Amino acid sequence: MKKKKRTNKTAATMAAVMGVTAAFQSVSPIVYAQEQNPEITTDQTNIYDVTTNQETLDVENTTESVTTNENTDSQVVKEETPETTLQETIIPEAIAETNVQKGVPIDEQHFPDEIFRRVVKKVYDINNNGYISDQENANIRSLDVNQYLSLDDDRIQSVKGIEYLTALENLYLTHHDIENIDLSKNTNLQLLLLNENPIASIDLSQNKALKIVNLEKTKIADIDLSALTQLELFNFSETNITSIDLSHNTNLKNLIGSNVKLTSLDVSMLTELTYLDIHKSNRADTPLDGLDLSNNTKLETAYIQNNLCSHVNVENCLNLKDFNCLGNQLTSLDVHNSKELINLYCGYNELTNLDLTNLTKLQLLSCARNQFSYLDLTNQKDLKLLDCNENHLIDLKLADEAKDVVYMSHNYQYIDLKDAHVKDGYDFSKLNPNFDPDKIISIEDGNNHLIEDAQFEGSILKGLKLNKAYYIKYEISKKSAMTFVVFPEIYCDELTFPDVALREFIKTKYDTNKDGRLEYSELSKATTIDLSGNKNIKDLTGLENFTYLVNLHCDNTNITTMDVSKIKSLQIVTANNVPNLKSVNVTGCDKLSTLRLKNTGITSLDVTKNPKLDTLDCSKTKLTSIDVSHNPTLFNLCVTGTDISTLDVTKNLKLIDLQLANTKIRSIDVSQNKNLQSLTIHDCFMDTLDITQNLYLVNLFANNNNFTELNVENNKKLKYLEVSGNKLIKLDVQQNPELIKLDCESNDLSTLDLTHNAKLKLLNCGKNHLYDIQFAQDASVRNFMGKNQKANTIVLEDTDTYDLKELYGKDVEISNLKGATLDGMILKDIKRGTDITYTISYKNGIKLDVTLRFVLNNAWKTPLTISDWTYGDTPKEPQGEALYGDVTFTYSDSETGTFTTDVPTNAGTWYVKASVEDDRYVELSAVASFTIHKATPIINSPQLFTSYQQTSNDVALPEGFTWTQEPVTFDHIGDYTLKALYTPADTKNYNSVDVDVIVHVEKAKNAWITPLEIKGWYKGQTPNAPYAKAAYGDVHYVYSKEKYGIYTNTQPTQKGTWYVKAIVMDNDNYNGLVSEPIAFEIKVKEITTIIHGNVEVPEKEEVKQEATQQMVKKDNTVTTVQTGDHTKAGLFTMMGMVSLAALAVLDKRKKAIKK
Repeated sequence: MKKKKRTNKTAATMAAVMGVTAAFQSVSPIVYAQEQNPEITTDQTNIYDVTTNQETLDVENTTESVTTNENTDSQVVKEETPETTLQETIIPEAIAETNVQKGVPIDEQHFPDEIFRRVVKKVYDINNNGYISDQENANIRSLDVNQYLSLDDDRIQSVKGIEYLTALENLYLTHHDIENIDLSKNTNLQLLLLNENPIASIDLSQNKALKIVNLEKTKIADIDLSALTQLELFNFSETNITSIDLSHNTNLKNLIGSNVKLTSLDVSMLTELTYLDIHKSNRADTPLDGLDLSNNTKLETAYIQNNLCSHVNVENCLNLKDFNCLGNQLTSLDVHNSKELINLYCGYNELTNLDLTNLTKLQLLSCARNQFSYLDLTNQKDLKLLDCNENHLIDLKLADEAKDVVYMSHNYQYIDLKDAHVKDGYDFSKLNPNFDPDKIISIEDGNNHLIEDAQFEGSILKGLKLNKAYYIKYEISKKSAMTFVVFPEIYCDELTFPDVALREFIKTKYDTNKDGRLEYSELSKATTIDLSGNKNIKDLTGLENFTYLVNLHCDNTNITTMDVSKIKSLQIVTANNVPNLKSVNVTGCDKLSTLRLKNTGITSLDVTKNPKLDTLDCSKTKLTSIDVSHNPTLFNLCVTGTDISTLDVTKNLKLIDLQLANTKIRSIDVSQNKNLQSLTIHDCFMDTLDITQNLYLVNLFANNNNFTELNVENNKKLKYLEVSGNKLIKLDVQQNPELIKLDCESNDLSTLDLTHNAKLKLLNCGKNHLYDIQFAQDASVRNFMGKNQKANTIVLEDTDTYDLKELYGKDVEISNLKGATLDGMILKDIKRGTDITYTISYKNGIKLDVTLRFVLNNAWKTPLTISDWTYGDTPKEPQGEALYGDVTFTYSDSETGTFTTDVPTNAGTWYVKASVEDDRYVELSAVASFTIHKATPIINSPQLFTSYQQTSNDVALPEGFTWTQEPVTFDHIGDYTLKALYTPADTKNYNSVDVDVIVHVEKAKNAWITPLEIKGWYKGQTPNAPYAKAAYGDVHYVYSKEKYGIYTNTQPTQKGTWYVKAIVMDNDNYNGLVSEPIAFEIKVKEITTIIHGNVEVPEKEEVKQEATQQMVKKDNTVTTVQTGDHTKAGLFTMMGMVSLAALAVLDKRKKAIKK
């Protein structure tokens, strides 16, 4: 048997031992440090507490020294010392002692498990001599086997030999396959970790020094701890232990037993207990009969959730800091003395009152799903997290300092008010005298739409209407609200019940006082509504008002939809034989236990919100899928006759009856359904079925599948077995003594052994190859069907006689023989290929008709062969010859596919079958594969054309061609040879081909991209350059005084009109270009004088070069001169301006003197 590999759990080993961090307090710091940092080597820490005798080491390790590091467990470094040196150095007494008493051999006899033996050698064999000496044994105090194993190593299955390691104090053997362990010699043990091993029992009576024991996830069902008086930590989580005596373990500080089926637990003597964890992941099947922790005064942490306790006493737990009692059945909880509490989980109980006055250090409170109407948290100033969802809260008080409380849910409280009246409204002061209308957040209908016609007058809600639900959201704290749900009285009118037939039914059945209304007293009595057979009812609108309805039956009606999501009280819903029913909504029915929708028209169904569902029948519907993974209580499931193709029932551990016949489901995993009693899977065409884990299976109906084998050896309670229409060649029912009915018709069985089935009453075994049935001596089969047996083929060589004793091993009573003669038990005159029939009579009166057919043995004289060929070639003929009979060759594209006589022609892998079928010979069949290779097309290299400076990407390839090389720019004319790939259109039959493509690059046709342009300029300024751009080549410019004159490359500078041309020179790669001439002008700047009147020139006016000066002339004009003019005329003009300015200044002074 292949051993399992280890998994990486080293880093979490100690956490698993302790369960919580606090548990580490009882572990030595040395061990804890090693677990937290597995890379610390033995040189850095004393985890093994190795003590060495220097004298012994000096003798034994003269030539060998042991070193350890984080990469190797132990390496022996041998010095290159001559052998004579060893003899001279070792003390003679030491040699004698070594030879006489080497210690415990580390061999297969003393340590049978190879993996464990390897670890022991690494740890103990310091001198590497293959023995554990007394000194080596005494040196090792702690052994963690996983530290010396990698993830690729197999798990240890046996620790035989541990009895020799008597000095051990700490033993780590976590996560292996150890089933038995004897620790009676390991009396020094203080720490023992055996978690995650398949150990079923253990004796610790000799290990009195133990302080820490971890047996988590073992198979232990009973444990005696009476000798372990020093025990401080004990972990028995997820074991089979149902009761435990801890009366002798008074030093126990940490007790961990999560997910264990305890019905009672006495910890009254554990006065040192600080940590207790007996929680269950899900609500317990077996309730814990109360828990008294009054003597555990040092208790700091207690996890007892999901035990269904009716009472728990923590009155004297003064040091309690973390307490979780969620999911029990507590009606009261007294924690007023537990003043150190920080975290309190008490949700999902039946509490109506909770006094938290003294819990001033509380930071987390989870009390959801109780029956609180009031919570006072004014003393909880440090409160950080709060969950009080789904209570009956009408008041919540928080401390002013608790401003940052985080709500763990929406904290909506739901209160149904059934006595609201349309006329008088509803007075909310009945709920709370301090009701404040100003705290109303909103009034909405069931679809979150605001209702404006209902208003508060003081504390009274007015304006109510019938047939409407009112959801009043009311603020009870800064971040918390409750929702009041008001249902006014309901009228039996058309608005409430649109369907006439349903309305009349309701009025007749439930309006008992005949006032046309449904009052609370009438609605509360309507727990069952049966509409079955009422074909006139088509619409169920209005039934959502029956909030106390438990059972609803709508079988054989004409309804088209069924939305009962608002009737949360429903437990049973049936709507069988309603073909017009297209949709069903039960998402809000969290109490629903039974849903039957057989023979309806539904195409989808959501039951993920129905956790209590135990029976679901949706057979003969149009469902294509169904998710039942959220229905853990499901025990009856029927999806027969649907279009469902996959079904996961691995989460339905309570499943008893599973029916999925006539579906598209081709495989089903029932390995987790250990309570399964009946399985119906006929007509599913499954290939395999594993029911080895279903030990309680009584009925198996698996007709018409494709089973070639079926193992029912573990199903010892099986009574009804139907497997007709399969391909079984053997069926062993010897381990099924309770079998009453066996239907194995239409298989390939040749014998049936029923000697262990004395209770068998009905046997249908027809249409097999049966020639014998062995019955139990006291069997009384009342109903036997065994007709139409197919022929059994028997090979017969060189004779026409056959002794039937070879077939039966004894004399049998034979009658009605046809096709041969009988001499005693010897058949004579046998004709090969002809059926011989006869009848066997059994002592219980049953008669079996048997058919035998004798044939010659056949074999291949020439084995089947066939050669490959290439597409388009003449197909090769297969070769094969049998000793007898003609060979037929057929072909297929799959080894297990359908074979035909059509010879394949397309390329690919094919299969040929050689068959010999003849009643006179043994049939032969052989299959061989062959390949039709793809043909390689012959391609002429295409010649392509392009021009200078183009790239290969610009060249269009013919269809089927693609470039295979990097893009190429054609920088000169001529021929280029490039690589391309040709891919034919018929890729199935032809290969792609690499092709050299010749690209002929021609001289490029040039053209102007940007036309020639130039701007004129003033003489003396920097000339403007012309600009033009051609597709190819550099542009040169030439000038001329005349448009059609002689052009030179000399740029003009003189005044006048000139002409310019752009020229590109012709070369091998592209054509030259000459543009049309364009004109431009070189101008000369002019001096303009402008005269204006009454302009005064300042006395100190500066004359600036490049500026315009204005002078007053006698004719009242202003002369303007541009001083930037550098010609002689400009100079004389500027001098004149200066003179005029001087005269103007003198004239101004004269006028001033006169004044």
